[in-house]
Amino acid sequence: MKVWAYATIWNEEHLLHYYIKHYSTFCDMLVFCDNESDDRSIEIINSYPNTKIVSYDTNGLFDEHLQMEMKYMAIEDARINGCDYVIIGDCDEFVYHPHIKKFLWEHLNKTAVFYPAGFNMVSQTFPQGDGQIYDIVKNGEPSPWYSKPILLNLNLIENLEWVTGCHELESASLKISGDIYHVVPESVRPNVPYKGHKWGNWKIMFDLLHIFEKEPLKLLHYKYLGYDYVESRNVMYRERISPANKEDNARNNIMNHYSENEDAKINEVLNNSIYLKL
Repeated sequence: MKVWAYATIWNEEHLLHYYIKHYSTFCDMLVFCDNESDDRSIEIINSYPNTKIVSYDTNGLFDEHLQMEMKYMAIEDARINGCDYVIIGDCDEFVYHPHIKKFLWEHLNKTAVFYPAGFNMVSQTFPQGDGQIYDIVKNGEPSPWYSKPILLNLNLIENLEWVTGCHELESASLKISGDIYHVVPESVRPNVPYKGHKWGNWKIMFDLLHIFEKEPLKLLHYKYLGYDYVESRNVMYRERISPANKEDNARNNIMNHYSENEDAKINEVLNNSIYLKL
């Protein structure tokens, strides 16, 4: 069984050690699609074995359309290299299961697409230490928005297309020969447009807490790691958003989350979070 992980990155020197430490426990190769990082990201990646860097140029701007192309490239690259499973996400997204290798073996000839239980992980300061990040930051807000198709079984997928943002798949073009592992019950998945956006409207949020807490397959999203860290990331990204992405956000009524009030958002997530016993 061959498992590769792909991450699109830009200036992720703070999180990279944690990302590599986690995914190295069960992935054979970590591939980083690097968007012109000018911090220590390249140096850090090259200091670890079983890593590879694919660079792409956006003229200094954050271009979600090109980032999406890199994710499709990742699927083709994984197929060429004979991968069974592929994880395609960002550097702050950690697919977690207490027995991940056993779990993947059990689903190898059964499940095509996996939607883990999503959690927005949160802390008041950036984590310190050399251990796994989920052994340091254990509080998370259950988020069905982050139950996204990040884990794919390429043996059972003929074709797929992501919705912009990669939180959902286009059902009309999805061709698979296996099951879909979705932690969110069908009755509460998005089924109507919301504010003009086809991702839909989540009807229930915290009524899902008991399901998310018990679900062993989780997607831990480590974005809210202290006020200073979040503020510095948002400032950097606000300066890089491409005009095309700004137009898309306005057209689809999507709020630019890099313009959020960082203190208020972290406090909100902290108030909604639970302590995860991983």
